[in-house]
Amino acid sequence: MLKLLLESLNYGVLTAANGQTALAIAAKNHIDLVVTDFNLPDITGAALIRRLRRMNEDLKRVPIVMLTALDADEYRHLAAQAGCNEFIVKPVDFDTLEVVLDRLVRENRLGERSPALISVRRAS
Repeated sequence: MLKLLLESLNYGVLTAANGQTALAIAAKNHIDLVVTDFNLPDITGAALIRRLRRMNEDLKRVPIVMLTALDADEYRHLAAQAGCNEFIVKPVDFDTLEVVLDRLVRENRLGERSPALISVRRAS
């Protein structure tokens, strides 16, 4: 559902069902923004962020949004320590998410609402 909503805002979205797939996508594509959950099937969102930040110079600067149901200072701290730019707790108001993404796009000069996002979701 998040993918459809983001595409309706003219974002190009690549999705991954787990951290390893997200890393493979990031290795092969130009990524301007990442949205990830904290709990992923294979690694934590914090571990994913640390690995993305170490992959190359571009990914060191890519804005990363943690979108998770885990609303505790412990998770916020782990995400921030890993290099997360924004921490948003689910359920998210879509207008709030749109404002955050637009701000990140503007601050990072990512273009006119058409960055490629990796949306990494927790397996259902």
